[in-house]
Amino acid sequence: MKCSIRLKLIAGFSAALPLMAIMGVVSFYSISSLVDASANADHTYQVIDGLERMVSRLKDAETGQRGFIITGEDRYLEPFSTGIAGVERELRDVRVLTYDNPFQQKKLDIIEPLIQLRMEKLTEAIKLRREVGLESALGKISQWDSGKHVMDALLSQAAAMEAEERRLLEDRADKTASTGATAKMTFVAGSYLSIILFGIIAFFLSRSISTPLSRLEAAVWDIGQGDLTTRVQVNSNDEIGGLGTSFNRMAEGLQQAVSTFEISNLELKQEVSERRQAEEEARSLAATLEVSNRDLQDFASVASHDLQEPLRKILAFGDRLNSRYGDTLGEQGKDYLHRMMDASQRMRDLIDDLLTLSRVTSQGNPNVPVDLAAVAEQVLADLEVAIEKSGGRLEVGDLPTIEADPTQMRQLLQNLISNALKFQKPGEPPFVKIKSQLFEDYLEDDTGSAHAEKMLELTVEDTGIGFDESYGDRIFKVFQRLHGRNEYAGTGLGLAVCRKIVERHNGTITAKSKPDQGAKFIVTLPLRLPEGATA
Repeated sequence: MKCSIRLKLIAGFSAALPLMAIMGVVSFYSISSLVDASANADHTYQVIDGLERMVSRLKDAETGQRGFIITGEDRYLEPFSTGIAGVERELRDVRVLTYDNPFQQKKLDIIEPLIQLRMEKLTEAIKLRREVGLESALGKISQWDSGKHVMDALLSQAAAMEAEERRLLEDRADKTASTGATAKMTFVAGSYLSIILFGIIAFFLSRSISTPLSRLEAAVWDIGQGDLTTRVQVNSNDEIGGLGTSFNRMAEGLQQAVSTFEISNLELKQEVSERRQAEEEARSLAATLEVSNRDLQDFASVASHDLQEPLRKILAFGDRLNSRYGDTLGEQGKDYLHRMMDASQRMRDLIDDLLTLSRVTSQGNPNVPVDLAAVAEQVLADLEVAIEKSGGRLEVGDLPTIEADPTQMRQLLQNLISNALKFQKPGEPPFVKIKSQLFEDYLEDDTGSAHAEKMLELTVEDTGIGFDESYGDRIFKVFQRLHGRNEYAGTGLGLAVCRKIVERHNGTITAKSKPDQGAKFIVTLPLRLPEGATA
């Protein structure tokens, strides 16, 4: 019966498993001991730090008491009150940290009444100073000779607790060192034995495997040189023998594959021809889609005119009705008229925004160099009335020139700045900061090759009401609003238009914000778009 490679490997590695298991157990125990030692050391330092803070807070209370007694000013009672509260808090924390140490709990049982006694004396002196006067308070303090004794006793007990913690720390450190030394010795010895054992296993496996593998390697080389008649002599029933048999079958299959190559080549040519035909159909569909987009734009323009014409008449007649018959309508009639006109104006604004979104989606203009600084200046001039009305202040940094659609870049900046001015805090003039920076990003082309591309990061930051970042994606969707129309006007399309413009320029737009802490909109755009691209 011949032993397979699998059985050989299992036998060899089974001999090494007990040694590896022992090393693993020792390592796990050592690491666990080190982790426990670290946790215990941290616990000890927390107790020592708590004791020191407790004494420090009590001294702060004494300092505040003395200041108040000398000056009579209430501002000196702030450190007194803070110190008293701190002493009680630190005492509670230390008691919780040492709940499993009876020695420390007994010390705390001694310290707690000492602290209570000291605080009562301090409070009594403050009461005398407040109600009777300085001389009476000083006279009472001079009669108390127990204050220093109480403080000394408290410090003595705290020092005893600290000494106990440091003793525990030293005991644990000694135990950890002993455990680490044992683990190190075990690991070193186990490593040497493992190296020796694996060396023996490798030697026997190499001798029983390398020779047949060399023959197989020579046969593979012959196949690579074009000799498809090469075969391997199979002398064993193990996995290498099976590999030789598989190789022979592969060589036979390869011969058959070569004989049918010409047929496959003809099929491939036919497939290429069909793919070219599919590409032609795709180009035809793209042309049809472009015509459909133009038809959609024409329809949108006509629909806009047909929808806005009745709205203009409603607004005109409503204004005429208000000016001529406003006095005779009464309060309720005026309210109905104003509601009608406001609704008509909102409808008109909505149609304009929908048209803008439609143009951005369906119209593409050739990209040209656009000076963003000049565009920002034009937008600020257009928004001059809104800026003055809000009392806002804008700071515009250096902006570069990029390849883009100038009309869409103007729309992008106008929407972002208008948004920043609109969502201001009540009673606080808005402040809007616009800045940019250039960076390089590595992108993949159609062939999968990476290349560096210069990018622009444009940020528009305000000091307004902000929003929860969980809505960071929702605000860029059509008709999505985080506030009602009664709070902030708008159609819910401005930021959707911004996202569409940025995406048509191969860029991204994101927002970062927190409630009542302003918002920052980050636009990333390439400085140059692919040749022939349109927005």
